[in-house]
Amino acid sequence: FSLIISFCGIVFCLLFPQVIISLLFGKQYFAAKPLIMFFGLSLTPFAMVNILINYYIAREKVSFIFPVMLATIILFVSLIFFHHSLLQVLFILGLCGFFLFLFLLGTIYWEYRNDADSERH
Repeated sequence: FSLIISFCGIVFCLLFPQVIISLLFGKQYFAAKPLIMFFGLSLTPFAMVNILINYYIAREKVSFIFPVMLATIILFVSLIFFHHSLLQVLFILGLCGFFLFLFLLGTIYWEYRNDADSERH
Protein backbone atom coordinates (compact mmCIF):
# COMPACT_ATOMS: atom_id res chain seq x y z
CA PHE A 1 0.00 0.00 0.00
CA SER A 2 2.83 2.40 0.84
CA LEU A 3 4.46 1.65 -2.49
CA ILE A 4 1.24 2.70 -4.24
CA ILE A 5 1.15 5.95 -2.26
CA SER A 6 4.83 6.59 -3.10
CA PHE A 7 4.14 5.88 -6.77
CA CYS A 8 1.23 8.36 -6.72
CA GLY A 9 3.55 10.93 -5.14
CA ILE A 10 6.15 10.37 -7.87
CA VAL A 11 3.50 10.75 -10.58
CA PHE A 12 2.28 13.94 -8.90
CA CYS A 13 5.86 15.24 -8.79
CA LEU A 14 6.26 14.39 -12.47
CA LEU A 15 3.03 16.05 -13.57
CA PHE A 16 2.91 19.07 -11.25
CA PRO A 17 6.43 20.06 -10.16
CA GLN A 18 5.66 23.79 -10.34
CA VAL A 19 2.75 23.42 -7.92
CA ILE A 20 4.96 21.60 -5.43
CA ILE A 21 7.75 24.14 -5.71
CA SER A 22 5.46 27.16 -5.43
CA LEU A 23 3.59 25.71 -2.41
CA LEU A 24 6.67 24.61 -0.49
CA PHE A 25 9.40 27.04 -1.49
CA GLY A 26 8.13 29.86 -3.68
CA LYS A 27 8.46 30.77 -7.32
CA GLN A 28 12.10 31.76 -7.02
CA TYR A 29 13.02 28.04 -6.88
CA PHE A 30 11.45 27.02 -10.22
CA ALA A 31 14.94 26.18 -11.47
CA ALA A 32 14.77 23.03 -9.30
CA LYS A 33 11.82 21.75 -11.33
CA PRO A 34 13.79 18.97 -13.11
CA LEU A 35 14.98 17.59 -9.77
CA ILE A 36 11.56 17.15 -8.14
CA MET A 37 10.81 13.82 -9.81
CA PHE A 38 14.27 12.46 -9.01
CA PHE A 39 13.84 13.59 -5.41
CA GLY A 40 10.63 11.56 -5.15
CA LEU A 41 12.28 8.54 -6.77
CA SER A 42 15.29 8.69 -4.47
CA LEU A 43 13.21 8.87 -1.30
CA THR A 44 10.79 6.06 -2.17
CA PRO A 45 13.20 3.27 -1.14
CA PHE A 46 13.62 4.94 2.24
CA ALA A 47 9.85 4.94 2.73
CA MET A 48 9.93 1.20 2.10
CA VAL A 49 12.93 0.79 4.45
CA ASN A 50 10.94 2.58 7.14
CA ILE A 51 8.15 0.01 6.80
CA LEU A 52 10.65 -2.85 7.12
CA ILE A 53 12.24 -1.23 10.18
CA ASN A 54 8.80 -0.97 11.79
CA TYR A 55 8.29 -4.65 11.00
CA TYR A 56 11.58 -5.51 12.73
CA ILE A 57 10.64 -3.43 15.76
CA ALA A 58 7.19 -5.05 15.95
CA ARG A 59 8.86 -8.47 15.90
CA GLU A 60 11.26 -7.29 18.63
CA LYS A 61 14.29 -7.90 16.42
CA VAL A 62 17.30 -5.61 16.25
CA SER A 63 19.16 -7.26 13.37
CA PHE A 64 18.29 -4.31 11.13
CA ILE A 65 20.51 -1.89 13.05
CA PHE A 66 23.85 -2.98 11.60
CA PRO A 67 22.75 -2.86 7.92
CA VAL A 68 21.15 0.57 8.46
CA MET A 69 24.31 1.88 10.13
CA LEU A 70 26.47 0.44 7.34
CA ALA A 71 24.23 1.97 4.66
CA THR A 72 24.43 5.32 6.46
CA ILE A 73 28.23 5.18 6.48
CA ILE A 74 28.33 4.16 2.81
CA LEU A 75 25.96 7.01 1.95
CA PHE A 76 28.03 9.51 3.93
CA VAL A 77 31.33 8.42 2.34
CA SER A 78 29.78 8.33 -1.14
CA LEU A 79 28.48 11.86 -0.75
CA ILE A 80 31.91 13.06 0.34
CA PHE A 81 33.43 11.83 -2.92
CA PHE A 82 30.49 12.21 -5.33
CA HIS A 83 28.60 15.47 -4.89
CA HIS A 84 29.29 17.36 -8.12
CA SER A 85 25.61 17.95 -8.81
CA LEU A 86 22.29 17.61 -7.01
CA LEU A 87 21.27 14.93 -9.48
CA GLN A 88 24.35 12.91 -8.52
CA VAL A 89 23.48 13.30 -4.83
CA LEU A 90 19.90 12.15 -5.47
CA PHE A 91 21.17 9.18 -7.48
CA ILE A 92 23.47 8.08 -4.64
CA LEU A 93 20.66 8.56 -2.11
CA GLY A 94 18.26 6.45 -4.17
CA LEU A 95 20.85 3.76 -4.86
CA CYS A 96 21.75 3.43 -1.18
CA GLY A 97 18.09 3.26 -0.20
CA PHE A 98 17.32 0.70 -2.89
CA PHE A 99 20.12 -1.66 -1.86
CA LEU A 100 19.29 -1.24 1.83
CA PHE A 101 15.66 -2.09 1.07
CA LEU A 102 16.68 -5.19 -0.90
CA PHE A 103 19.06 -6.31 1.83
CA LEU A 104 16.48 -5.90 4.62
CA LEU A 105 13.82 -7.60 2.53
CA GLY A 106 16.23 -10.46 1.84
CA THR A 107 17.02 -10.71 5.55
CA ILE A 108 13.32 -10.95 6.40
CA TYR A 109 12.89 -13.66 3.75
CA TRP A 110 15.93 -15.55 5.05
CA GLU A 111 14.65 -15.38 8.65
CA TYR A 112 11.21 -16.51 7.50
CA ARG A 113 12.70 -19.48 5.64
CA ASN A 114 14.81 -20.47 8.64
CA ASP A 115 11.79 -20.27 10.94
CA ALA A 116 9.74 -22.36 8.51
CA ASP A 117 12.52 -24.94 8.23
CA SER A 118 12.92 -25.21 12.00
CA GLU A 119 9.15 -25.75 12.43
CA ARG A 120 9.21 -28.65 9.96
CA HIS A 121 11.90 -30.50 11.88
